[in-house]
Amino acid sequence: MKKYLRMLVLLGAFSQTGCATRLAEWAVDVERWRSNLEEKRIKVGEFDIAYLEGGEGPTALLIHGFGGDKEHWTRFARQLTDRYHVIAIDLPGFGDSSRLDGYSYAPKEQAERIEQLRVAMRLEKMHLVGNSMGGMIAGVYAREHQDQVLSLTLIDSGGIRSPERSELSRELEKGRNPLVVETREDMDKLLDFNFHSKPFIPSVVVDHIYEKSFPRREWNRRIFKEIENKNTVVEDALPHIQVPILVLWGDKDRVINVSATETVKKVKPEAEIKILADCGHAPMIERVDETAEIFLEFLQRRVPS
Repeated sequence: MKKYLRMLVLLGAFSQTGCATRLAEWAVDVERWRSNLEEKRIKVGEFDIAYLEGGEGPTALLIHGFGGDKEHWTRFARQLTDRYHVIAIDLPGFGDSSRLDGYSYAPKEQAERIEQLRVAMRLEKMHLVGNSMGGMIAGVYAREHQDQVLSLTLIDSGGIRSPERSELSRELEKGRNPLVVETREDMDKLLDFNFHSKPFIPSVVVDHIYEKSFPRREWNRRIFKEIENKNTVVEDALPHIQVPILVLWGDKDRVINVSATETVKKVKPEAEIKILADCGHAPMIERVDETAEIFLEFLQRRVPS
């Protein structure tokens, strides 16, 4: 009832202001509400961390990729909150969490902040799920804090070399980074670059994302440089991780080529690998139902309840 009343208030606010930004915020709030997620904040060391939380049961911690935020997981979490305690965070340096100068945002340092978050929230063992850069952080965390991990799921993860070069690597060679937005047109190109079949995103929401992303472009370039040379951190960690591992990849990923799964097979043969046909870099958004189904089936089969 409380959430329903809040939705009515938001509708009223939009009808009075006619503000496009308010509409975008309302749309985000609707998605959270439908997924049984609430936005919260917690202080971890020097950082103020924003996160979404909902559901009960074993904890599933969801870690977004470069340039992303906690909202990337909202629809995916909708499939989980009836049986899992779900937390989707804004990593330090991203989303609505603190961006502090003088700190490193490389995978190792971010993994240690995840551990500080776990301690601050008094969480027990977690299912870790990471996409892209978030996979790098999840892989490092799983190696360094294996006793706190129930399972590891890597979705189009960074930190694993691909025998076949990605389109992103070729663009970077030319001095272009399609993951950093300079213009409103770049935002449309970024979505095309990340998705094979772009899901419907209202233009007002895309405008809102651009308005938040543009002022952070130099900050994002800095963090990208920090993670750019960490291309084996997960590959090096995998042989040492003994928990069940699921690796899920879109076969049309232009950011990190799907041939990275061949590297996984060599360094961690027992890892389960699922490749989604005609899917891009963010299956948990592009193919949310299928991705969630694969994840839940994996947990049911491989992780003791």
